Amino acid sequence: MAEANSHLTHAATLPLHEETLAAFSGPEIETGTPEYLSLRHAMIGAANKLVAPGSRVLDLQCNDGRWIAPFVENFGGICRFVALSPDPDHRQSCMDRFRSDARQGSMEIGCLDINEDFPAVSARVVLSAFALSKMSSERRLEVLRSVRKRVEKEGALILVEKVSSGHEGNSKGLSSGQWEGSLAEAGFKRVEVIWRRGPFVAWAATR
Repeated sequence: MAEANSHLTHAATLPLHEETLAAFSGPEIETGTPEYLSLRHAMIGAANKLVAPGSRVLDLQCNDGRWIAPFVENFGGICRFVALSPDPDHRQSCMDRFRSDARQGSMEIGCLDINEDFPAVSARVVLSAFALSKMSSERRLEVLRSVRKRVEKEGALILVEKVSSGHEGNSKGLSSGQWEGSLAEAGFKRVEVIWRRGPFVAWAATR
Protein backbone atom coordinates (compact mmCIF):
# COMPACT_ATOMS: atom_id res chain seq x y z
CA MET A 1 0.00 0.00 0.00
CA ALA A 2 1.14 3.47 -0.69
CA GLU A 3 -0.43 6.35 1.17
CA ALA A 4 -2.77 4.59 3.60
CA ASN A 5 0.02 2.47 5.09
CA SER A 6 1.86 5.45 6.54
CA HIS A 7 -1.31 6.63 8.30
CA LEU A 8 -2.55 3.24 9.50
CA THR A 9 -3.26 2.95 13.21
CA HIS A 10 -4.05 -0.41 14.81
CA ALA A 11 -6.17 -0.95 17.89
CA ALA A 12 -4.96 -3.40 20.49
CA THR A 13 -5.87 -7.04 19.84
CA LEU A 14 -7.20 -8.90 22.86
CA PRO A 15 -6.25 -12.54 23.54
CA LEU A 16 -8.99 -15.03 22.70
CA HIS A 17 -10.21 -17.94 24.78
CA GLU A 18 -11.77 -21.06 23.30
CA GLU A 19 -15.29 -20.16 24.39
CA THR A 20 -14.95 -16.74 22.72
CA LEU A 21 -14.08 -18.27 19.35
CA ALA A 22 -17.60 -19.64 18.99
CA ALA A 23 -18.90 -16.10 18.56
CA PHE A 24 -16.72 -15.74 15.44
CA SER A 25 -17.91 -18.80 13.51
CA GLY A 26 -20.51 -17.04 11.34
CA PRO A 27 -20.15 -14.44 8.58
CA GLU A 28 -21.31 -11.67 10.93
CA ILE A 29 -21.27 -10.87 14.65
CA GLU A 30 -24.35 -11.87 16.60
CA THR A 31 -26.23 -9.08 18.34
CA GLY A 32 -26.07 -9.03 22.12
CA THR A 33 -22.64 -10.64 22.33
CA PRO A 34 -19.74 -8.87 24.08
CA GLU A 35 -18.10 -8.53 20.65
CA TYR A 36 -21.14 -6.78 19.20
CA LEU A 37 -21.35 -4.41 22.15
CA SER A 38 -17.64 -3.55 22.02
CA LEU A 39 -17.87 -2.93 18.26
CA ARG A 40 -20.83 -0.59 18.78
CA HIS A 41 -18.75 1.30 21.35
CA ALA A 42 -15.82 1.60 18.93
CA MET A 43 -18.02 2.84 16.08
CA ILE A 44 -19.64 5.50 18.23
CA GLY A 45 -16.22 6.54 19.55
CA ALA A 46 -15.08 7.13 15.96
CA ALA A 47 -18.30 8.91 15.01
CA ASN A 48 -18.10 11.26 18.00
CA LYS A 49 -15.16 12.94 16.28
CA LEU A 50 -17.08 13.34 13.03
CA VAL A 51 -20.73 14.23 13.50
CA ALA A 52 -22.12 17.73 13.88
CA PRO A 53 -25.68 19.08 14.02
CA GLY A 54 -27.41 18.29 10.73
CA SER A 55 -25.00 15.53 9.74
CA ARG A 56 -26.27 12.59 7.71
CA VAL A 57 -25.39 8.98 8.54
CA LEU A 58 -25.79 6.56 5.63
CA ASP A 59 -25.97 2.77 6.13
CA LEU A 60 -25.26 1.02 2.82
CA GLN A 61 -26.77 -2.32 3.89
CA CYS A 62 -28.95 -1.93 6.94
CA ASN A 63 -29.73 -5.59 7.73
CA ASP A 64 -32.30 -5.43 10.56
CA GLY A 65 -31.02 -2.04 11.71
CA ARG A 66 -28.47 -3.47 14.15
CA TRP A 67 -25.56 -1.35 12.89
CA ILE A 68 -27.23 2.01 12.43
CA ALA A 69 -29.12 1.64 15.73
CA PRO A 70 -26.28 2.89 17.97
CA PHE A 71 -25.95 5.99 15.78
CA VAL A 72 -29.68 6.69 16.13
CA GLU A 73 -29.46 6.13 19.89
CA ASN A 74 -26.48 8.43 20.34
CA PHE A 75 -27.06 11.10 17.68
CA GLY A 76 -30.81 10.96 17.09
CA GLY A 77 -31.29 14.50 18.32
CA ILE A 78 -28.86 16.10 15.88
CA CYS A 79 -28.40 13.82 12.86
CA ARG A 80 -30.39 12.49 9.91
CA PHE A 81 -30.21 8.85 8.87
CA VAL A 82 -30.57 6.85 5.67
CA ALA A 83 -30.79 3.04 5.84
CA LEU A 84 -30.68 1.03 2.61
CA SER A 85 -31.32 -2.60 1.69
CA PRO A 86 -32.56 -4.56 -1.32
CA ASP A 87 -34.20 -7.05 1.08
CA PRO A 88 -37.87 -6.26 1.87
CA ASP A 89 -37.67 -8.14 5.19
CA HIS A 90 -34.72 -6.03 6.29
CA ARG A 91 -36.49 -2.84 5.28
CA GLN A 92 -39.58 -3.89 7.21
CA SER A 93 -37.45 -4.68 10.27
CA CYS A 94 -35.95 -1.20 10.06
CA MET A 95 -39.38 0.37 9.61
CA ASP A 96 -40.60 -1.42 12.74
CA ARG A 97 -37.47 -0.55 14.71
CA PHE A 98 -37.26 3.12 13.70
CA ARG A 99 -40.92 3.91 13.13
CA SER A 100 -40.96 6.97 15.37
CA ASP A 101 -37.76 8.33 13.80
CA ALA A 102 -39.24 7.85 10.31
CA ARG A 103 -42.42 9.66 11.36
CA GLN A 104 -40.36 12.56 12.68
CA GLY A 105 -38.48 12.77 9.38
CA SER A 106 -35.03 11.95 10.75
CA MET A 107 -34.88 8.43 9.26
CA GLU A 108 -35.26 7.40 5.61
CA ILE A 109 -35.42 3.70 4.71
CA GLY A 110 -34.88 2.93 1.06
CA CYS A 111 -34.61 0.10 -1.43
CA LEU A 112 -31.20 -0.03 -3.08
CA ASP A 113 -28.73 -2.78 -3.95
CA ILE A 114 -25.19 -1.41 -3.89
CA ASN A 115 -24.14 -4.31 -6.11
CA GLU A 116 -25.99 -2.47 -8.88
CA ASP A 117 -26.23 1.18 -7.89
CA PHE A 118 -25.04 3.77 -5.39
CA PRO A 119 -27.15 6.39 -3.58
CA ALA A 120 -26.82 9.95 -4.83
CA VAL A 121 -26.52 11.45 -1.35
CA SER A 122 -23.60 12.83 0.62
CA ALA A 123 -23.01 11.91 4.25
CA ARG A 124 -20.73 12.77 7.14
CA VAL A 125 -20.57 9.08 8.12
CA VAL A 126 -21.04 6.19 5.69
CA LEU A 127 -21.50 2.83 7.40
CA SER A 128 -20.73 -0.43 5.64
CA ALA A 129 -20.97 -3.54 7.82
CA PHE A 130 -20.44 -6.86 6.03
CA ALA A 131 -21.74 -5.35 2.79
CA LEU A 132 -18.79 -5.59 0.39
CA SER A 133 -17.08 -8.96 0.84
CA LYS A 134 -19.21 -10.91 -1.63
CA MET A 135 -18.75 -8.41 -4.46
CA SER A 136 -16.34 -8.83 -7.33
CA SER A 137 -13.08 -6.96 -6.79
CA GLU A 138 -14.00 -4.56 -9.59
CA ARG A 139 -17.41 -3.70 -8.14
CA ARG A 140 -16.01 -3.43 -4.62
CA LEU A 141 -13.50 -0.84 -5.78
CA GLU A 142 -16.24 1.05 -7.65
CA VAL A 143 -18.33 1.20 -4.48
CA LEU A 144 -15.40 2.34 -2.35
CA ARG A 145 -14.62 5.08 -4.87
CA SER A 146 -18.26 6.15 -4.84
CA VAL A 147 -18.17 6.29 -1.04
CA ARG A 148 -15.00 8.38 -1.22
CA LYS A 149 -16.78 10.89 -3.46
CA ARG A 150 -19.89 11.02 -1.29
CA VAL A 151 -18.22 11.28 2.12
CA GLU A 152 -18.16 14.90 3.23
CA LYS A 153 -14.84 16.64 3.82
CA GLU A 154 -14.79 16.12 7.58
CA GLY A 155 -16.43 12.70 7.42
CA ALA A 156 -15.44 9.05 7.15
CA LEU A 157 -16.39 5.57 6.03
CA ILE A 158 -16.76 3.11 8.89
CA LEU A 159 -16.14 -0.32 7.37
CA VAL A 160 -16.61 -3.65 9.15
CA GLU A 161 -15.64 -6.95 7.54
CA LYS A 162 -14.56 -10.48 8.32
CA VAL A 163 -10.97 -10.94 7.12
CA SER A 164 -9.00 -14.02 6.14
CA SER A 165 -5.72 -14.98 7.76
CA GLY A 166 -2.36 -14.27 6.13
CA HIS A 167 -1.20 -11.40 3.97
CA GLU A 168 -2.52 -12.57 0.61
CA GLY A 169 -6.07 -13.60 1.55
CA ASN A 170 -7.64 -16.81 0.31
CA SER A 171 -10.85 -18.24 -1.14
CA LYS A 172 -12.68 -17.21 2.06
CA GLY A 173 -12.01 -13.51 1.53
CA LEU A 174 -9.58 -10.64 1.69
CA SER A 175 -6.88 -10.22 4.29
CA SER A 176 -6.78 -7.14 6.48
CA GLY A 177 -3.94 -5.76 4.36
CA GLN A 178 -5.90 -6.27 1.16
CA TRP A 179 -8.89 -4.36 2.55
CA GLU A 180 -6.58 -1.53 3.56
CA GLY A 181 -5.01 -1.58 0.10
CA SER A 182 -8.45 -1.31 -1.51
CA LEU A 183 -9.29 1.69 0.67
CA ALA A 184 -6.04 3.37 -0.34
CA GLU A 185 -6.66 2.61 -4.02
CA ALA A 186 -10.13 4.15 -3.70
CA GLY A 187 -8.52 7.40 -2.57
CA PHE A 188 -8.89 7.41 1.21
CA LYS A 189 -5.92 9.23 2.75
CA ARG A 190 -6.10 7.90 6.29
CA VAL A 191 -7.15 4.40 7.34
CA GLU A 192 -7.38 3.58 11.04
CA VAL A 193 -8.19 0.23 12.61
CA ILE A 194 -10.68 1.16 15.34
CA TRP A 195 -11.59 -2.35 16.48
CA ARG A 196 -10.43 -5.94 16.02
CA ARG A 197 -11.67 -9.20 17.49
CA GLY A 198 -10.69 -12.56 16.02
CA PRO A 199 -11.31 -12.46 12.25
CA PHE A 200 -13.43 -9.28 12.40
CA VAL A 201 -11.98 -5.82 11.81
CA ALA A 202 -13.46 -2.31 11.77
CA TRP A 203 -11.77 0.64 10.07
CA ALA A 204 -12.43 4.37 9.90
CA ALA A 205 -11.31 5.69 6.50
CA THR A 206 -11.17 9.44 5.97
CA ARG A 207 -10.65 11.60 2.92
